[in-house]
Amino acid sequence: MYPFDNAEEKAAFQARTVQEVLDHHFKSLSNRNVAEYIKDYSDDCIFLCNPLGGHASGTYIGPAGIAKWCEEFFPLFNHVEEFNVSGAFMHGADQNEGVIVYNWTIDNPQYTVTGGADTIFIDKAQYRMLTAVYTVAKKV
Repeated sequence: MYPFDNAEEKAAFQARTVQEVLDHHFKSLSNRNVAEYIKDYSDDCIFLCNPLGGHASGTYIGPAGIAKWCEEFFPLFNHVEEFNVSGAFMHGADQNEGVIVYNWTIDNPQYTVTGGADTIFIDKAQYRMLTAVYTVAKKV
């Protein structure tokens, strides 16, 4: 039943709206809570990550794959001074399936992440497919 504790918890997650999925995604991302973060991804989710500069680049499958990606990406969040999301477009915000496209940046004392662009396909209130492109630059 990974990553859920039981069938009831999984059913509750799959009853969420697209807006609720995105809200949970940002909350668990900001808190660097891998256990919560991976609950947004379906068992067979495909995550294509193609950041410029090669940071955490690859294809990640299902919650276990997403957890592996988190091991590389979350260290950028030791301290976040600025996390901006812009240009969000959402289809199906009040349903449990839809599409989200948004741009994002992160800034902290060690890294600048720019050019973030994500496209997310949601089915049964979980990510079915996600693409991400971004650039990570270490500050000198």
